[in-house]
Amino acid sequence: MKNPDDIAAVLRGLGLSSYEAKSYMALLALGSGNGYAVAKHAGIPTAKVYEALSALLAKGFAISDGMKTPLHRPVAPEKALGKIKRGVAEKIEMLMPELKNIAARTNDFDVLSIKDAKPVYDAVRKLLKNADGKILITAWPVELDLFRTELGEMAENMEVYILSNGKYKLDGANVFTHRRADLVGSFFPERWMLAVSSKEGIAATFDKNGDAQCVWTERPGIFRIFADHILHDISLNIVLSKLPEAVRGSMEEELIELRDKLRV
Repeated sequence: MKNPDDIAAVLRGLGLSSYEAKSYMALLALGSGNGYAVAKHAGIPTAKVYEALSALLAKGFAISDGMKTPLHRPVAPEKALGKIKRGVAEKIEMLMPELKNIAARTNDFDVLSIKDAKPVYDAVRKLLKNADGKILITAWPVELDLFRTELGEMAENMEVYILSNGKYKLDGANVFTHRRADLVGSFFPERWMLAVSSKEGIAATFDKNGDAQCVWTERPGIFRIFADHILHDISLNIVLSKLPEAVRGSMEEELIELRDKLRV
């Protein structure tokens, strides 16, 4: 950014007027100067330069020797701009919680409906990328394979829990296989996936034609329901696997009947 006009434009963006920006740049070039010298070097009217210099004093961009015909010197850029930087940072810190409070009340985009395969896949990958600490997923192997790279990288750095509706292996992850994936497949016309992190959740469906749709949300009250569903399914599979075969078979029949009765 060597063009003086471009530099002046950035200074204006930081709160200086056009005359103030040009006067400050003139002081930097001169080292020091009175009003006449600054006006001549900056190419601004003499009648305007004293107002600009006075503003630079007030804003911390210049100092004066205080004489009747004052000599002005520029404040070093790192000091002058550093003060602005700190001021902006303080304002951002003050505003951030207030703006978040407003967003919590008015944001209409913390729940989104997404259609078509690529946008859905992109949404899942974004959730995986943003996750930290723990991720819970239940899905079919065909979808899990689509995200194998991302899940493998995550399993090296955090807790990954997967309930797969079919055989699936992933080093480093806690993988549980649904005991009756055949029944799950018969209950729904589409394959489905739930993915939950500590920040957001996705409920997605994938049909036989390759189409997909999902609901993404960062509302804890919603995505924690997704997480509880995964927890419930994993828990039920573990409990059933520990029962004697005769008891397990009878209980599964009862559960199937209950599912048929409650299905909507």
